[in-house]
Amino acid sequence: MLFYFLDIEPPKFKMCEGFVIGFTSRNSNQGQATWNEPVATDNHDKNVKVSKDKNIYPGQSLKVGLHSVTYRAWDIAGNEAIPCVVKILIKGNILSWIGV
Repeated sequence: MLFYFLDIEPPKFKMCEGFVIGFTSRNSNQGQATWNEPVATDNHDKNVKVSKDKNIYPGQSLKVGLHSVTYRAWDIAGNEAIPCVVKILIKGNILSWIGV
């Protein structure tokens, strides 16, 4: 007798930080923010594929403003995780604006 198991449960992200803030250095319009990139796990598959929609990495220099990265994951059966969206806000250093 053969038994077949159907994988219907999607992977899940661990450590989806959601929102991080970074600051510019003095006299700069770029800053850095760091975060832990999320890890996806699955109840059935050991190897879960993870992709992201932008080429933005923790610690990378980014211009002042709001940026976002959407992480997606899916297992071998094609089940897709609820996306993990990380919003990155880079704030300007006000002291650099007033010349201090």
